[in-house]
Amino acid sequence: MGQKKIDPRVLQETNVSELNLLSVEFGQTMKAEYNAAVIEAQKNGWTIRQELEDGTIIQLRKLDENGSPIYYSTDNATSAMLINTDDAQALELTGTGINIGEWDGGDIRSTHEQYSGRVINNDGVAISSHSTHVCGTMIGDGTGNAAAMGMAPGATVDGYDFTNSQWSLMDLRSQGCKVEQLL
Repeated sequence: MGQKKIDPRVLQETNVSELNLLSVEFGQTMKAEYNAAVIEAQKNGWTIRQELEDGTIIQLRKLDENGSPIYYSTDNATSAMLINTDDAQALELTGTGINIGEWDGGDIRSTHEQYSGRVINNDGVAISSHSTHVCGTMIGDGTGNAAAMGMAPGATVDGYDFTNSQWSLMDLRSQGCKVEQLL
């Protein structure tokens, strides 16, 4: 998988065998939940995945305890209020040597001029305009447009589909990657 930056302290502080077991368990559970939801969606005519004109992605995830669909959804409007890239740039931090994991609604267009050569997609799903946009916000280098400079223009990104988030986070942690969740 991708361009992992291993922190040896993480391995010393981690029960790797337990995380490996949890990774397998979560992966099997998530796949089974998703497959059951897809069967019901096909029977009932529910949306399985949709990308709206504004780039919002709606993805079926699983069924709730009553058999109703649960969806993941991206939300650019909320993110725009929470992120202030200009403030991050004022700190003159480049992100060089930092690898960021992005869990989103599809693969990132890894050939984008803002970060070509610094992105690896790990799940082999369809390219998403939202994932591509988010990646640019994080690591765009301003090529051809200084206003497109991201928060960490020297960083790299490993992209993952958000339907596998719990499984892939456990897998990465068991391999010694430092995993933090920022909301």
